[in-house]
Amino acid sequence: MIWYLLIIIVVATGFLTILGFVGRIWWVLDIFSHFRVQYAVIQAVSGLIFLVGDQNLAAGMAFSFMFINIAVISPLYLPSSQNESNNKVYRLLLVNVLQSNHSYGLIEALIKKDSPDFIVLVEPNQNWLDQLEDALIDYPYRCSRTREDSYGIALFSRVELDHCDIRIFGDAGVPSVVAKTTLSGGSFTFIGTHPPPPKGSVNSRLRNQQLVEMAQFIRSLPGAAIMCGDLNISPWSVYFHSFLSESRLLDSGKGFGVQPTWPVEWPIMRVPIDHCFVSESIQVINRKTGPKVGSDHFPLLVDFAICES
Repeated sequence: MIWYLLIIIVVATGFLTILGFVGRIWWVLDIFSHFRVQYAVIQAVSGLIFLVGDQNLAAGMAFSFMFINIAVISPLYLPSSQNESNNKVYRLLLVNVLQSNHSYGLIEALIKKDSPDFIVLVEPNQNWLDQLEDALIDYPYRCSRTREDSYGIALFSRVELDHCDIRIFGDAGVPSVVAKTTLSGGSFTFIGTHPPPPKGSVNSRLRNQQLVEMAQFIRSLPGAAIMCGDLNISPWSVYFHSFLSESRLLDSGKGFGVQPTWPVEWPIMRVPIDHCFVSESIQVINRKTGPKVGSDHFPLLVDFAICES
């Protein structure tokens, strides 16, 4: 009986593995692309059990699907081909605070401990900014649009911003922050955003549309750019790859492995949906997730430097 059950599990996860490649056909299929790590683990364990039970044909099927998922995941573990920089290293902190979260002290402690140069808050309302005011006192340069519907966005900087405003990309009407600043090594445009989650066909379309318009905007910029946010998409979605191709940005996660950020309370379901993208002229020195801060997301910390222009 166990062999039939395992075969069903392997066939099911294998079927989902394949469906994840054709997410453009239907929004539901794109969701299947996000769980590559889970599929690979299930297929690896099943394959080993089949081997122990001398079920070699079934083991071969399980390992075949496992290797497909590993092939998709593995680029995150390969070294990046970015240019190297000897300029000053800056730190970016991205936090989806979860608007209903009241653990203000945990995020305040994180800011004081890691002392980032730039902070992007996703989902803040005015109460969140008020509660963090003491922690943000050393960040005089700021730009925000608070909302009560989980689509607020805020940027705080120790470094002087040459320009900063709020822009709308796509028909969802959610705000993104766009700033320009000059650092050691050169200037760049900084973008923080939070597209809608793919809950249904409408929201999926709005998310994808927002990413398309942002990619086109970034590609039109004259210099380097950094974009970060809770993008509600994993590195294995067809729309993720389309964004990178159109924007010509690089995934800062390349070379640092899978760093899942959501959902905090469901470890076996965690996927990386909080991202930071950079131009080729920006070197990512380090990238890691932060501790639990009461949100359903882990924070993301990225150390970077600007290469000489």
